[in-house]
Amino acid sequence: MKHQASLRVIALLTCGSLFCADALEAASNLVSEASASAASPRAKTGTVALAQPTAGKSTTRKTPAPRSVSRKTARSKSSSARRIASRRRAAQVAKKNNAVKTSPKKSVAKKTYSSRYRSSASTSKYARSSGRKRSRKYYSRNSRRYKSSRYASSRKTSRRADPVPMAKAFVPFSETWHETLRDEELMPGVRYKHYIISTGSKHSIHVLEVDRTKPEVAVAMWKAQNLSNGLESLPAIAQRADSGKSGVLQGMVNANFWRSYYNTALGPAVVNGEVVEMGQYKGWSSCFFDRQNRMYIERFSISATLRTRETSFPVETVNARINPNGVVLYNRYAGKEIPVAPTLPIENIEQGTIGAKTSKTKNDAASTLPTDEKPSPSQIQKSLDIQQRMAAAERPLYKATLLYASQPMINEEVSCRVVEVDTGAVAVPQNGVVISFGRNIDESELPRPGDKVTLMFKTNTYSSVPFVHAVSGTPRLVRSGYAKHEAGQEGTTGRNFITQKLPRTAIGTNSSGTTLYFVTTDPTDSEAGTTGMTLQELAEGMRQIGAYNAVNLDGGASASMVVRGDVNAAIGSTRPVALALGIVQQDPTADRNNAPKRKLITKPSAKPGSKSEQQRQSTPRQDAMNVSGTEQSLNMEEFKPEERR
Repeated sequence: MKHQASLRVIALLTCGSLFCADALEAASNLVSEASASAASPRAKTGTVALAQPTAGKSTTRKTPAPRSVSRKTARSKSSSARRIASRRRAAQVAKKNNAVKTSPKKSVAKKTYSSRYRSSASTSKYARSSGRKRSRKYYSRNSRRYKSSRYASSRKTSRRADPVPMAKAFVPFSETWHETLRDEELMPGVRYKHYIISTGSKHSIHVLEVDRTKPEVAVAMWKAQNLSNGLESLPAIAQRADSGKSGVLQGMVNANFWRSYYNTALGPAVVNGEVVEMGQYKGWSSCFFDRQNRMYIERFSISATLRTRETSFPVETVNARINPNGVVLYNRYAGKEIPVAPTLPIENIEQGTIGAKTSKTKNDAASTLPTDEKPSPSQIQKSLDIQQRMAAAERPLYKATLLYASQPMINEEVSCRVVEVDTGAVAVPQNGVVISFGRNIDESELPRPGDKVTLMFKTNTYSSVPFVHAVSGTPRLVRSGYAKHEAGQEGTTGRNFITQKLPRTAIGTNSSGTTLYFVTTDPTDSEAGTTGMTLQELAEGMRQIGAYNAVNLDGGASASMVVRGDVNAAIGSTRPVALALGIVQQDPTADRNNAPKRKLITKPSAKPGSKSEQQRQSTPRQDAMNVSGTEQSLNMEEFKPEERR
């Protein structure tokens, strides 16, 4: 304290406040008081009289006495300093991060971490500065990868949906590289074109371009040998079509894939409104044609129902029975009579098809199957045994013979008249069907001769559109302008089928649906410098010529096309196929929308209590025996097949 008093005196002298004796006296008093205060350290305050140099008066002011510093005060000061320092550090870190994020010169990618943080103590630096409960210390890369795979099944993770593929900008065919080898008009609205196009390599393709809006143009279909398990070469089918009454043939291509060894079509097949096959195969696509030749491409399946006066029966299969129960429908493509005996000889098992040995070239049947699965000879033998047992079980079942009263059509009710109910072998009418009732159906529920029943074939989609023809294929090649095959989505797994450069067959339509494209590609020709096509190349080629939607049909050794007119050529292989799809020229005055009117033969009404009324309570076999042979013969000849168009 002495030193403090001395300093104060020196400061006052320096400022010029002490110039008289009074000031010196006051300074001595200050020194004495300072020594007294040093003797008593607990004194809190003291008074100092300062003399004014002019008036000689003294004033007093309070000065704080020094305090002793305790441990508690020192601890509070140190904690406060630490808080301030930590806040300053946090502010500096935040300022630095903001400067890096907002820097226009250099963009820093945001670092992503695992969704699980590592727990940290609440007293860590980051927790104290930011107030967060978890730190920014993450697991290492390998640890994050291990934990994410370990807890992937237990955590509920939200996955973004796959983006919908956008269609590429369409380039008109005139602006793409191609070479036109031939361009011929077969009839008004139908042109045959032969191109060389490029999808990275050159390909030779044949195109039937059809304007479906022309009144004389019609889409037609033909079943090989008019049998559900028939096979026939495309030129033979074309020769049979030339002699038919469906119209003047202009061109055709092969259609459905077919089962090896059994020779039945895969997927839905409809010819002139009559169903040959109605079940969908895997997830394959199908093409259905309405009365105006408009084509619809979807994954169709068909269901059928038979309605009588008392009840309705779901139809399980068409043209084949797979178990002794249920209702089966047989039409003229099943054969001449029911039951149908298996026709595949055992010696043709190794051969693979009836009457036609599979070739051993690059385009053989094995390389063009959509799946790598093939039945073994033991499986084929087992299937034949099952068919023989089903044929034996079919013979004692009740069968009703029905005649069409209206044109058969998909998604429309078809009126029919029952002309016979019998067991054993029953003839299949050319203008009607045979309905076989399984063991689980009671005899009292069966229809009687003379009853009117309805058949209804319905699709799973576009169920309000009446369809006349249908083919099936795989995979879809072009969807809404996007050229990308959908083999994986449809369950097609054959590697050779997808990736080998093979001859192909496809059909498509433009964006407005007014133009149809029937396309066949040539196999690899080293002399001409062209190759076959993979599925993706075929999709790109269909998009180039203008197809907005397209699907692949049976190809490889089955890829073929027949062109009439001035061209009059058979293109591709002559291997037997199951179905043919083509274009015919018909009479433009013919009304395709209305079915021909036909007269139904009805039985005369019986008086009450008569013998005829009592016979209604008898069995179906007795009812069939009561129908006169003349009436049955008239009914069987009532509706000619060629009248249906």
